[in-house]
Parts: sequence; C-alpha cells; structure tokens
Amino acid sequence: MWASLTDNLNLNVPGDIGTAVQITSGYSHSVALNSSGRVFCWGENNYGQCNIPADIGKVKKIEAGHDHTIAVRDFSTPFTDASFNEGVCP
Repeated sequence: MWASLTDNLNLNVPGDIGTAVQITSGYSHSVALNSSGRVFCWGENNYGQCNIPADIGKVKKIEAGHDHTIAVRDFSTPFTDASFNEGVCP
C-alpha cells in the first residue's frame, strides 16, 4: 500500500493477518479477511469504517465502500461498522 506523505493516512498494515483470502478497499481505508474468518482494517477512520467490534465472530465476506465497511458473518447476517450520520443508510 502506498500514499503521499501528505495524505496523513494510517499505513500500518496489521502484521498478524496471516493468509488473506479477500482484500477490498474504500476511499481511504483497506480491509482484509483472513482464512480464519477474521477481519483486519487500516487507513482513515473518520466515519468508523475501521471500527471492528471484538464480538463480530467469524466472517465469510467483506466489502468496503467510500466511507463504510460491510461484513457477512457465517450465519449470513450483514454487519456494517460505519457511521450513518450522512443519511445514506437507515
């Protein structure tokens, strides 16, 4: 991952990802899903898009948008971890 030194982004990619099975990115954050179903996120977190709750459990799929992150858990329940203060989601 690279960026301009003036971007002020958190470029510290977590070192304990292991084997990534999926990687996605939003406008200024990146998300990885490892083979154990664990989610890792790094980059800008202005809207909570990198706030991964400790109790999220095992995840099957991840997606990232401009300022949000979505995860689908093993029991097919979508989980989003972004702030909806812009009225995008109910």
